[in-house]
Amino acid sequence: MQTNGADKIVNNYLFVYEMIQKLFDANNLNFRSHILGNASSSQECPRYYQAVFLALYELIINENMQLDDEQKFIAQLGDSVQRSMVQTEGGRWAASARQKSVEDLCALIRRYFKESENKFINHAWQTLIRTLLNNSRTEQPNYDFKQGGDAANLLI
Repeated sequence: MQTNGADKIVNNYLFVYEMIQKLFDANNLNFRSHILGNASSSQECPRYYQAVFLALYELIINENMQLDDEQKFIAQLGDSVQRSMVQTEGGRWAASARQKSVEDLCALIRRYFKESENKFINHAWQTLIRTLLNNSRTEQPNYDFKQGGDAANLLI
């Protein structure tokens, strides 16, 4: 946190989150069903999402790479994430098992990435704008919307 600052970390997080969301939306896929199949429980999904997120963060943010073959990447995720994950018993996911899963996943998906010529362009502001727009739908006491009367005269 002290090296990069909180804002940069938040923006990097949002960038990877947006990328995952766009990949699955653009391909009309649901993360859970694509990675785990329809028969899986939603309780397993957070571990898989965390591994995919951390692997993408490692490649895109830390190693300055960019996705080169989206379709093969999506297919690879569907075929091998579940097989490459280290399963542990109980409710906690051991840090060593998580790290091994992320490293294995990075090794599997690295071939679909290429070295980025430029430092990645962060579009995290899109999520922030979407959040602001969603929040603006709710009534807020600081806004005074008037109809008719004086407000109508302002438009003239």
